[in-house]
Amino acid sequence: MFAPGPPERVAGFRGDRELKRDYVAAIEYLDVHRAFPEAGRQHEALSGVTLRVERGEFLAIAGKSGSGKTTLLNLACGVDVPTAGEVLVDGRNLAEMSDRQRSLLRRTHFGIVFQFFNLMSTLSVEENVSLPAQLAGCTVRESRERARRLLSDLGLSGRERDPIDRLSGGEQQRVAIARALINNPPVILADEPTGNLDSESGTVVLQCLARLSREQGRTVLMVTHSSDALEFADRVIHLRDGRLIAGGG
Repeated sequence: MFAPGPPERVAGFRGDRELKRDYVAAIEYLDVHRAFPEAGRQHEALSGVTLRVERGEFLAIAGKSGSGKTTLLNLACGVDVPTAGEVLVDGRNLAEMSDRQRSLLRRTHFGIVFQFFNLMSTLSVEENVSLPAQLAGCTVRESRERARRLLSDLGLSGRERDPIDRLSGGEQQRVAIARALINNPPVILADEPTGNLDSESGTVVLQCLARLSREQGRTVLMVTHSSDALEFADRVIHLRDGRLIAGGG
């Protein structure tokens, strides 16, 4: 469907990391608007956003609360659709998909990490991580084996049978990252992943996300209002009142 184009160096990346622009982006926003009814009028959460997220890139979206950051994430995984404009994932227009197709895409293509962990207190660490794989049709045995490998990779070996409430906030967020990875998604969406953590725990979590991009080639799209978190990204984009105001860095 798409003819290959010549690779192109991407401007604005930090350090000495070489990333090249793919002809088809991991995620692409094309003049995207998203309006919501508010107090009898239409409030534009996003106003004409155009943005490419490259494959294997760790891109941070910065901005204050209400700037439209979470709306960008919701549009990327098809939880929401734009009022105008297009959102493309691997070149596919999400608005042209059915609800079922978008749901399947979320299950197989995206891993999502939330600010408040969203772990189930009645399940053990291993059970929390393995559950999405079982829902996707994986056997209990295979899903538990995958979970144990991921937990070991994230420094949580030996904690598999622990109840969630025995873990620190940073450990719980690493469990949430393992859960996001269980179905091997190419894209990780992180919504304020360090918002409930102290600085030391937050640094560990951000290092985990950075390794997913740099060592495994996963695309990481993170929204944050933390200036410290931005230091871990390849590229930083700033949102204000639903508009992109700056990039690079």
